[in-house]
Amino acid sequence: EAERRQMGDYDAEGHTDFWALKENKPAIENFQKEVAEAELWEAVKSGRIEEIYWVGGEPLMWEIHWQVMEYLIDNDLAKNVWIRYNTNFSRTTYKHWDLREMLPHFKTVQICASIDGVGENVEYVRHGIKWDSWIKNFKDFLFLNEKYGEYGIAFDLTITTPGLFCLKEMLDLALELNVQTLIKTTFAFDSSIMMCPQVLPRELYDEILDDLIEYITPKVENNYTVADMITGYGVSVAVDHFYNLHNESIKDKRIIIQGWGNVGSAAAFYQAQSGGKIVGIIDQEGGLINEDGFTFEEIRQLFLNKNGNKLSSDKMESFDEINSKIWDIGAEVFIPAAASRLVTQNQVERMFEGGLEVISCGANVPFADKEIFFGSISEFTDERLSVIPDFIANCGMARVFAYLMKADVNMTDAAIFEDTSNTIMNALKKSHKINSTRKNISKTSFEIALNQLI
Repeated sequence: EAERRQMGDYDAEGHTDFWALKENKPAIENFQKEVAEAELWEAVKSGRIEEIYWVGGEPLMWEIHWQVMEYLIDNDLAKNVWIRYNTNFSRTTYKHWDLREMLPHFKTVQICASIDGVGENVEYVRHGIKWDSWIKNFKDFLFLNEKYGEYGIAFDLTITTPGLFCLKEMLDLALELNVQTLIKTTFAFDSSIMMCPQVLPRELYDEILDDLIEYITPKVENNYTVADMITGYGVSVAVDHFYNLHNESIKDKRIIIQGWGNVGSAAAFYQAQSGGKIVGIIDQEGGLINEDGFTFEEIRQLFLNKNGNKLSSDKMESFDEINSKIWDIGAEVFIPAAASRLVTQNQVERMFEGGLEVISCGANVPFADKEIFFGSISEFTDERLSVIPDFIANCGMARVFAYLMKADVNMTDAAIFEDTSNTIMNALKKSHKINSTRKNISKTSFEIALNQLI
């Protein structure tokens, strides 16, 4: 009704929409107030609500929504409630309420933010939306993905005929923001079917889809094998599992990579894909620093453009320049993935001062100790930081051989990678069960391994 009034084609007497018929409105409004709202409030005040799915119309325009959310927070009930939304996200405040302040009180939050495209395209498709305002609202709530996981807030994309022509920009935006995109298409049985992409001539429709498929297909010149990727994957997933065990996420954690061979470059690829920020890379002939973090696409290109096992970029600084400053730029994660016995105590101390939390050992025996396994630098570091030892973090290839020696296993890349991930997670869980602190992880893991051998 509202849209028809805006377009000037609403006939108050001649329409046949049951829900908008004048004689039916009092009964509908009475049912909402006396039945629907009454039942909602009874359930809320009884404390038995476990989940609420706010959906439209537009829930953020409904005052009852805000009152219920406030009541749950004020009565210490929010911590037990899962909140879900489908919303056009055109507003996030109402009167004195602010959704951004409310949501962190709840047990779990998932927002599906409805959108049809970007920029002028979506402003044409969705009358009244202001793109700059909408995308600002969305970005303001990205913190939900850090707190609640990858679906804390996601794009709920409806593909329309006009929207087909900005799908590339929409997918690029999702990658840039590192958010999930739920996709559906428009369909109708009336004149609005013109908004459905399938209404286009098949030749034009196929041309658009073929172009889109080519756009999103990775441009990989080389054929990469499990052996090329698995160790770096394990080193990366070890960091992910560590943070998950401590109810945190890798998202936006700053990462320094030492070495750009198979292990270091693959670990960087997977860490960037998971939302980490690669801020520095040091290789045998030089390196790169970006304290704001390289984008996933930049890391992907550096991975693809390797010169053998060496970092290759026209922006590389010399080894001496990089080595003089990379240890002081600040990072939460360090992945030593070059040769053995390179990491000095001075470098560890400098990274520790810059906020270092986790070291995932891609190299065997990465610390510059004289001892064979666990020398003074290793011990010094283990007592101050979370060090995931090499025999856990870089076990990828060993796990491949162990997995392939089993009978009746699923011989797919996905199954092999899953086995490596599960093995690393189980090892970290065993250590965490004995020692739930963030320190002395290597020592604890060594003790577990030695006890298994005895």
